[in-house]
Amino acid sequence: MRIEHTMSHVSRRLVLLLIIIQTVWAPIVAHATSCIDNYSLQPVMDDGEAIPPLTSISNFDHVKSQEMLDEYVRQSNDVLQKGLAKLRAMDPAFDPSVISLQPARKKVVVKNGTEKYKASYLELKINGSKISPKAKSRVAAYLRRLARLHPDMRVYLSPIVNKSMGTYGFFDPSLTTELALFLDETSVKNFTLDQPFDDTILHEGRHLAYEDSRRRGLPPTVYDYGLETANGKRASYLEGYEDYLSFEEFYSWFRDLMSAILDLRDPSLGVDIAKKLEEIDSILESLEALVVDRKETGIIVFRQKLKKADIADVTVRITKKSGVEVTVGDYSLSNLHPNVINKFKSIAHTTEGKKQVVAYFLDDLNKFEKAMLGARKDLPDVREALEDLKAFEGTPAQIREYAAEFEQYVHWVNRHFDGLRN
Repeated sequence: MRIEHTMSHVSRRLVLLLIIIQTVWAPIVAHATSCIDNYSLQPVMDDGEAIPPLTSISNFDHVKSQEMLDEYVRQSNDVLQKGLAKLRAMDPAFDPSVISLQPARKKVVVKNGTEKYKASYLELKINGSKISPKAKSRVAAYLRRLARLHPDMRVYLSPIVNKSMGTYGFFDPSLTTELALFLDETSVKNFTLDQPFDDTILHEGRHLAYEDSRRRGLPPTVYDYGLETANGKRASYLEGYEDYLSFEEFYSWFRDLMSAILDLRDPSLGVDIAKKLEEIDSILESLEALVVDRKETGIIVFRQKLKKADIADVTVRITKKSGVEVTVGDYSLSNLHPNVINKFKSIAHTTEGKKQVVAYFLDDLNKFEKAMLGARKDLPDVREALEDLKAFEGTPAQIREYAAEFEQYVHWVNRHFDGLRN
């Protein structure tokens, strides 16, 4: 009797426990399983706040603790380690002489008010010049071709440094021993999927090519200038280029537009037409911000100020960082070409030398403003042609054929800046 009573008591407790599991614990388990299936689990800081994944952010403006920065470094390093493994499995050409995972030369620094956080991180370094001609993958062949621009050209896959700067990729001209492109985790993904280079790589590669031409002593062009502004004055109205604008950006953005339409029209690439049209629209918006949206764009304002300024109100100096720099008020225009520096370095401190520098700069500014105004006149036609293309309904082949008219408009507006390369 005692045993029966005990078993009955235990049975009731088991039933109660099962009910609790079904009504309370099961939904928790189901939610956790759903999170895992959807890859939505996020790291949580000590204070309970979830950290957005590295792949979902564009900058580190929200980083407010060392713990958060360390977590992003962990995620970045993990992306690179997995990317390296995939690249080596995809193509034997990615051997240790070509690609290596290494500590970055500098620590990443993130500022939040008066607080400053630092962390060491890893980056993938690719030496495309050492890729074998027998490379199997498309991305290896592209990297090898890109390396032909310069024997010291390197590609760094570095999500952390790009997030710290709020970029998808950039070219760093300050590295005197090599020409380096720094790319984010999007490029890591594209590389491992063996996809064609995206526009970020092509865009930054054009900057690399201009720097290479300067280092090799090729003749100066109007693209050797950069405009820097202070006290809220704008160099341009393109996001990310508000207080500094390299003249190379005009050439690079127009070439981006041309490259995108050529990709759309090439059936062998198999591009997603809808996505490519979105990309073209975005590039065109950037160009409109550079040359159309605001008449008071910084380059035109500076040219007007420099032309009217008394020579006593103009500052001319030559520095290692800026090259030949001319300043009027809140605007400074610099030229880093070695030939230009050598031309003026012995006379820039004299009044007559200043006048020669100003005359030289104004001559190039006049050419550049003429190109900008020509593009400003033609870009509305490009926009109208794009809207017609976006509205066109047909098969992919018909859309590519219809895009020929838009391509002609792009060629037409491109002529303004293509002609300034020499």
